[in-house]
Amino acid sequence: MNAPVNSDSIVVYVESGEVKITSSTGKEMNLLKGETGIFKRSSDLLSKEFHADTNLVSYKTKIFVFENAPLEVIAAKLNEVYGVNIILSDSLINCHLTSTFRNEEIDAILEVIAETLNLKVSKLENKIVLEGSGCNRKED
Repeated sequence: MNAPVNSDSIVVYVESGEVKITSSTGKEMNLLKGETGIFKRSSDLLSKEFHADTNLVSYKTKIFVFENAPLEVIAAKLNEVYGVNIILSDSLINCHLTSTFRNEEIDAILEVIAETLNLKVSKLENKIVLEGSGCNRKED
């Protein structure tokens, strides 16, 4: 289960067995292995997804699988899991990465990202800043 305090969503991913989730007003939903349930606090809405995000349990496993993932999505996931504050320069908006990380320290992950995308990593106070000349993306 992933339920950040300031988030409107509570996400439950079932790794094995069956789980029953209940909203604050008594709505119920059963989830089976491989399914994801999402509860929106503000609307008291329950929903189910069948194609779970491969990184949904990375907060627990420290395993990340990124396939052509936008750098901003990668940074957000690393911020969430490692409790860091990665900031991207505006020039990196078009950068994407395909890579897998297995139980690696944040510095090792950042080193791979920086080497792969030719970026500079700077640590300033409580921030990690990624800068570079950007990435060119061809429209499909």
